[in-house]
Amino acid sequence: MLLQNPQKEQLEQSPNHSLNQVQVLIAAVHDVRPFATILRGLSFGSNATISIADAGLKVSVEDGKTLTGQAYIPMSMFDEFKYKRHTTDVSQEQDPDQERDQDSDNESDAEATFDIPINTLLECLNIFGTGFSVAVTDNKKRRKWKQGSDESDEETGLGRNKKTVPPKNNATIEQFFFSSGGKKTGMRMSYAGVGHPLVLILAEDASGPTTTCEIQTFDNDSSIELPFDNSQTAVKMILRSSWLRDAISELDPSCDILTFSFMPPSEPPPGSVNGNRKGPVKPTFRLSAEGTFGSTQMDYPNDREVLESFECLTPVKFRYRLSRIAYTLRALQSSTKTSLRIDHEGLISLQFMMATGGPNAFIEFRCQPLQDDL
Repeated sequence: MLLQNPQKEQLEQSPNHSLNQVQVLIAAVHDVRPFATILRGLSFGSNATISIADAGLKVSVEDGKTLTGQAYIPMSMFDEFKYKRHTTDVSQEQDPDQERDQDSDNESDAEATFDIPINTLLECLNIFGTGFSVAVTDNKKRRKWKQGSDESDEETGLGRNKKTVPPKNNATIEQFFFSSGGKKTGMRMSYAGVGHPLVLILAEDASGPTTTCEIQTFDNDSSIELPFDNSQTAVKMILRSSWLRDAISELDPSCDILTFSFMPPSEPPPGSVNGNRKGPVKPTFRLSAEGTFGSTQMDYPNDREVLESFECLTPVKFRYRLSRIAYTLRALQSSTKTSLRIDHEGLISLQFMMATGGPNAFIEFRCQPLQDDL
């Protein structure tokens, strides 16, 4: 692998990585871009909480008391992933039954957790300038649910003043997202436990330069919890991320409030053949924003080209701060599909399936509605 020899030599020479020191975490990857891209989707906060478990990493960021973002990074994303649980020293005089109970508790709560400045981590991952990748683009022809005078998606790209280049020769998303050309940054990451820094050894190609970064970690403070009760789900739908990404990125920055409105799918009129109907298609999902210079409204019909699945039994309408929802844009740009859920109290859950890392790599945002809607 790219970093196998440089990393091994560097670990043996570093005083922080003596052979006698037990590492809680050792993770290595030959191309850091998938890992860095997922973390970049959570860069709206100052500190991130990293939880290490046998299945992989969970990275959590929060903003105020109304927004949380969590990235789930499976161990399969790494070329090497070793996690050794910390065990608490047990007194020799402790009762054996109590010792077994404590071991059982440690097994059920088998996570090592620490806080770290997420922007510092991202800067280290991109120290050679090759740590980030381009955004996902969607070169499929899409039916437009806009006015005829609007410019096409191919002309506008992402947002109003951006232009994207679609993949050539029908390349897959992974091939376009992380092209094989150009230099790559390999990484070996280690963590020795409470009070120790997170150590990154980064190398640009096998014969390129190698650098070591040590980032101070902090004890994890109490984090906010925004639990989502699946039994209280009012709306659940799955759509292509590009539809939601384009809609949010084209909103006027002066808008302050973003309203999500949902209507149950209407039944076909009597006498229709195979559900076909004439006239305009009634929207089941509506995004509307209000600002200083006016308002914007975007409707999404219950069409399989737009919404892969849609479940809603009663009309639902909640309002959110646009500044909070806009934090999801970086994750949207790197994702392929979006799962949107809202419970009866207005808590919204946005899960983004990332373009790399396998089906278990995703980012989830949860946001509380405006207090007036509660």
